[in-house]
Amino acid sequence: TNSLQPCISTIYKTHKIGKIMYIIPIIANKFTCNLDINGENKTLILEFNYNAVGDMWKMSILNEIEEVLISNIPLLPTTNLLEQYSYMNLGSAVLIPNTDEVKEEYPSMNTLKDNYTLFWGDNNELDIE
Repeated sequence: TNSLQPCISTIYKTHKIGKIMYIIPIIANKFTCNLDINGENKTLILEFNYNAVGDMWKMSILNEIEEVLISNIPLLPTTNLLEQYSYMNLGSAVLIPNTDEVKEEYPSMNTLKDNYTLFWGDNNELDIE
């Protein structure tokens, strides 16, 4: 039985990237998400770990039976985190600061959950320039 906390994603049209995306609240270091990606329902487990040596957060994506699909993606704001994995049809994901007042280049150990939001959509949904 999976005892992971499920996320409640919301469909939202963000003005920053101009596309309709799911909002994925980062509610814990590991949780499940049910998303419609590229017309297919997917259950993904998202796992977030802070790397103190590299001073950055990393995200791993697992399937519903906890097999690792992608491991240790650096959480770099405003870039498509899944661009190099498009062949896996897991969609597009981008980490966006919650306000323009967020001045740090990368989320710190203490600011990821409060200062950033993860947006997720179909492959090729992001046009970040």
